Parts: sequence; structure tokens; C-alpha cells
Amino acid sequence: MASALPLLLQLGLTAAFQPGSVDTILSDDRQQTSHYSSPTRMMIPQRGSHNNHRLSIYQRSATASDETEDSLIDEEKQVSSQYDWDEQFEILQSFKEEYGHCNFPQNNAPAVELENQYPTLAKFCQDQRGESKKKLSSPQRRRLEELGFEFNSQCALWYDTYHQLIQYRNDNGHLRVRSKENSKLYRWIRTQCSKRKGTKGYSKISNAQIELLDNIGFEWDPKSEHDESWMKTYKELVDFRNKHGHLLVESDAKLALWMNKQRWRCAGNSSWYSPLSDEQIGLLNEIEFPWQPERHDLKWHAKYKELEGFQKEYGHCRPSTIQDRPLYEWSNAQRKKRHKGSLSTQRIQMLDKINFSWESKRGNRANMLAELNSYYNQHGHLQVSEDEYPGLYEWTRLQRKRYHGIIEKQPMPDKQIDEMEAVNFCWSLDWKEWVWHEKYTEAAEFYKEHSHVRVQEKENPSLYNWIATQGKRYEGTKGQKPLSDDELELLEQIDFAFFEKQPPMSWNTMYAKLERYREENDGQFPTHQDDPELNRWMRQQRKRLRCEYGYVALLDEQKSMLESIEFPMLPIGKHRRVWYEKYDELVEFREQHGHFLVDRTGNPDLYEWVSKQRTTYTGRTPPTYRPLFISEQYLLDRIGFPWTSDRHEVEWQMMYKELVQFQQEHGHMQVTIVEYPALYAWISFQRDRYKKLDLSSMPQHQIEQLNKIGFRWRAIDEVNVE
Repeated sequence: MASALPLLLQLGLTAAFQPGSVDTILSDDRQQTSHYSSPTRMMIPQRGSHNNHRLSIYQRSATASDETEDSLIDEEKQVSSQYDWDEQFEILQSFKEEYGHCNFPQNNAPAVELENQYPTLAKFCQDQRGESKKKLSSPQRRRLEELGFEFNSQCALWYDTYHQLIQYRNDNGHLRVRSKENSKLYRWIRTQCSKRKGTKGYSKISNAQIELLDNIGFEWDPKSEHDESWMKTYKELVDFRNKHGHLLVESDAKLALWMNKQRWRCAGNSSWYSPLSDEQIGLLNEIEFPWQPERHDLKWHAKYKELEGFQKEYGHCRPSTIQDRPLYEWSNAQRKKRHKGSLSTQRIQMLDKINFSWESKRGNRANMLAELNSYYNQHGHLQVSEDEYPGLYEWTRLQRKRYHGIIEKQPMPDKQIDEMEAVNFCWSLDWKEWVWHEKYTEAAEFYKEHSHVRVQEKENPSLYNWIATQGKRYEGTKGQKPLSDDELELLEQIDFAFFEKQPPMSWNTMYAKLERYREENDGQFPTHQDDPELNRWMRQQRKRLRCEYGYVALLDEQKSMLESIEFPMLPIGKHRRVWYEKYDELVEFREQHGHFLVDRTGNPDLYEWVSKQRTTYTGRTPPTYRPLFISEQYLLDRIGFPWTSDRHEVEWQMMYKELVQFQQEHGHMQVTIVEYPALYAWISFQRDRYKKLDLSSMPQHQIEQLNKIGFRWRAIDEVNVE
């Protein structure tokens, strides 16, 4: 037996290299000796119908002993391992040529046809992804990567299900999988559609995978098998709404479970349910489907009753955190739900009945500021009537209490203080102090215009008497209330006669106090929360710097002292700070050029800002624009800002600059039509306008500008003719 073994091996080896010499092989891959546990059975790898498949160098002999078989296995491992890998790689190439990819299904049981056609490929692919991939040589790994092999076993799961879909098509002739038949495959199909649409919660599908699905006739917008069932339940929900007038279904009802399922499908938070179609979402929106409902409707109505009682007591529906924090948070939740479109029309109508404010706290504040600004423009003061404007009256009272720290632990922020003072708001709680500030403002404006406060009794008897009363209060006349420190500080800004006996010292005192504060706080300036009195003085200096309404300009010495300590001359709030920055830039532009004709190309930011001021002044403001505050309008009026823009004037000034530049370069203004056609035509037009002597068509300032550069109003040829 031993002597016949070499002959058998020789015959077997010879047959192994003869194509088609082996008729049958063991198809069960569990019998493969190199990968499975049976030591007595060995399978020659085969490619099914592929006749060109190269057989293993050994063939199992039915008469060989166990000892001989073990020695053959050892020799096979040592001699032919590289040959077997190349062989399987060629099989993998053939698989890709047929199916368009090289990721043979391995995690799930492959289709019967695939298993029969490629009996050894599943194990080969599994080995490349498993521990054996660490033993791969660099050339082997590179060949697999170039072929498009997926080493990640999780990614390979996709191809497993893909081949299940192919098998389903081969068995049924279509790809319309029903969940009752194969729920896993049904969900997988829906997931691919969501991935391609980019539905929230799903990662994008690759282009290669899309192409593979397209090749087998995949439907990217399939009809759901549950469409009929879905419509049936939807009609039940519609009937429920028509009967009860709402969609507050009991939590344990079957219909409530269906409603929750639609919410999950719409949110895309669950891989167990396919996303809702746009048509289904539209149908649910038509009946005002509650996408984010209250868990307990009774709780909502209870809070509504609380808010209704609050409105009757306070006259508004904006509870603060101090008054009622739970009601405050509930009110904010209703605003957010309406903004997202998840609050039902019925609840919106109920809240509208009690004048519920849908604006956020920040948006409501901007609206109230705009309303206060309009009130001042209409009445000339801010003594809001409680009977005519109860909401605005209550709001102004609330701001004064916040400023003085009466109703809140923390005083009002500096940003909000600047916004209120932009409409000339008075913080005094006593109406008599309001009257005093109004008269002081009138006296300050008189001083800025005449440089004194010697008002004639006949011209303005009210202001005359007020000034005389302040003198008596300063001198301590019997029966007169002494001036407060705040009033005395404001009066020192104006050159009252009664200050001649004693020079004003309040400004220097406050300045010294500010210096001490900075030294004690690492150079920081106080906020209203830190030191209300010193912070108020700082705001006054900012207003005096620009000579705002009711404030006299700072002295040059005072400006220098403030600059020496790097005093912040701009408000803290972003929007107010930007406005003052642009205003100061416009003032500098006017001082430099003598006009307000900002060039769009030269300074686009300032040009847009100037245009915006004109738009807000005329009232043609978009919803996102706030109105122009009184103080801002006053500052622009002080520098002679034109509220209407003349496009022709701008164009005229541009051509005038071009003429001046031509004169500087050539030393004359004899422009030729060939070299400068536009400038030549403009010059001719100016001469025609001047000949008509129509000042309405040619303003005087334009004539003066041309005369200033020696412009000839008649052409040279006209002079020669004469």
C-alpha cells in the first residue's frame, strides 16, 4: 500500500492539472478540510459551473489511511496556501463581474443559488475580514482594496441584505416586499429610501450602493403596503375630530397608539418605522394633528385659567419669574409651540381672547419701546395716561421700579437703561420730578441756542418763572425746597447767574470718585448694578459729549480728563453702540467733506447706514427694523442731516470732482469730446442750464462751486464768434 502511494499521488497530481478531469466534488463547504473540524474529509475548492477553475494539488483518495491523510494536510498547508488564496481571489473577481461588487454575503445565510455557485467564497471573505486579515501580505491587501473589497464586517451587512433582495426578486418577479412576508427586508428597503432622501437621523447612502440598487430596478419612492390601512385609521381619526371637536384621544386607546406611531415616523427617531410621506404629513396637518401634544390636557386648561386670572388682576398676560415662575415658563412654552407650528388653532384662539402676547420678552420690549417712542412723537412728553394707554402705562411703571431695584433683586442692566433713555425716558417715581426734568431740558436747549439762560418773561413766562424758582431754591429762600444733589449737578452744566458766587464743583467730585473706583477695581468702570449713582453720571457724560437733547456739551478740559482714563464714550448695548459708532463716523465725514453725500463704492457701510436712517425716519421700515429713536433723530437734526436724498445731486458732485481732477492734471478745463465724451457733455449741459437762468434747474450752490474753480459759462468758440 505504501509502495502504491507515490504512483497515486503522481496520478492525482497529473489529473489535477487537466481541465474537466474531475466530474464531481463535495459541495458541502462544511467538509472542507482546510477550514473545518473533520480530519478525514477534504473538499477540493470549486467554482460551480466555471470549468476553468484550477483544482487543488491534492485529491482525496478513498483508500488512503488516516496517517497518510494527515501528512497530506500538513504538506498542503506548507506548499499550497498561497496558491489557494490566489485561487479564491480569482473566484471573487468572477463574482464581481456578475454582481457588480465583491462583498459576498456572509453574516446571513446566502441565497441557495449563490451557495451552490460559490461554495467556498463566504468562508474566504470571512477570513479576510476576521483575524486572518492581520496575516495578509501588503500585495494581497492592496489587490483586495483595488477590487473594492469591504473589510468592515458591519458595512458588509448591507450587501447581505442586498442579495436577499435579489433572491426575493428572482423568486417573486418584483421588489414589492410586504412586511408580513419579510419584516426585516421591508424595513431595510424603507431605510434605503430615507437615506437617499437625506431624512433626518439617517446617514447618506453611497453612490455605489445607489447604482447597485438601480441595476436591479429598485423603486426609490415605493407605495406602502400599509397605505390602505393607514387611510382607514386616518378616517377614524377624522371622524373622532368631527364628533368631539378635538384630537385629545385617551392615552390607552388604539387610536392614541396610532397617533404616537405617526409622531415617531415623522421625527425619524426609530428605525422600526418608515418615515411618513409628504402626502401623509399634509393630510395630518389638514386636521391640525398635534405633533407635540400636552400629556395632560386638563393641566393645559388649568394653566390657562391661571393666566386668565392673572390677566384680570394685572391687565396683561406677561407674568414675571418673581410673580409666578411656573406660569411664566408655561407662557413661554406656548410661544415656542406656536413658533414651531405645533400649537392647535383652538388653543391659539383661546389665548388671543385674553390678549396673550405672542412676542418673546425681548421682542415685546422692542415693541413697547417703539410704542413709547411713538407716544412721545404724538404728545411731546412721556406722561402716559393710565386710562387711554393702560398697557404702556403699566410697562413704564414696571421699568422705573426695575431701575430703582424695587421689584427685582438685580437692578436693570445698562443696555436696557440706554435703550430707555434713547426715548428721553425719566426715571423719577414722582410726577413732580418729571415736570422738573422737562423744564430743565427746555432750559438746556435754550442755553445751547443762546449760550445763556437769561429768558425774557414776555417770550416764555413759564420757563422764566422756573429759572427764578431754581435761584430761590439754591439760595435757600424760606418756603422753597432745597435743590437735590442730582438737580444741582444738572444745573451746574448751565451758566446760571447764581453760580457766580461759588464755582461748580460737582463734576470734579464725581470725576474723582470715578478715578478711585477704577483704582480699587483693576481699571474697571462701574455698572448700574455696581454703583447706580456713578453709573448714571457716566451716562450723562456720554450724552454731553455729543450734546444730546437736554444735555450741555462738555468743556474741552473735561473731555481731556475723561480721555486720560480711557472713559467709554459708547453705550454698552451692541445695537446702540453700533449706531453711535456710525453717527460719529458721519460727523467726521461731514467735517472733512462739508456734505453728507457718502459714496456707495468708497464707503458702502456708511452709505447703507445713512440710507437706513432715512428709511426709518420716513416710516417705511421693514418688520425687522426698529423705529428711529427721538434722541437719534435729534442728533442727526443737530448736524443738519438731510432726510431726503437727491440722486441727481450725488451724480452732479461726482462729475464735478472729475472736472476738478481734470483741471489739476491739465491746468485748464478745455475738455475734448473725443477723449472725455461724458465730461464734455456734462460741461455743455451746465452751460445750457446757466443760460436759462432757471435757478430751480440749477441750484445756487452748484453755481458757486463752479465759479470757485474758474469755470467758463461760455465755450471758447462762442466767445470767438462774438
